[in-house]
Amino acid sequence: MQSANTSPTLPPIEAFHVGTHTDMRGQKFTFTRDEMVAMCAAYDPVLFAAPMVIGHPDHAAPAVGWLGKLAVNDDGVVVATDHDAVHPEFAAL
Repeated sequence: MQSANTSPTLPPIEAFHVGTHTDMRGQKFTFTRDEMVAMCAAYDPVLFAAPMVIGHPDHAAPAVGWLGKLAVNDDGVVVATDHDAVHPEFAAL
């Protein structure tokens, strides 16, 4: 991965929200705030950096950057910050 200081700066990205979601197969799953806080605390981009892709849920899409940090805000939204190796054209969007 590129050094973070060479990547274009992106604002925080709202990535997920607490509540009930339906997956690609139609199954419903409920995620609590506590579960999302634990997930964000466990995320370590040194172990595995999650790719940012356009066209979710196309998991084979090329990465346009890599998630740095995840946190849950006061509204129950998972926010991604401190991205790395962000593609300049993506940042311009």
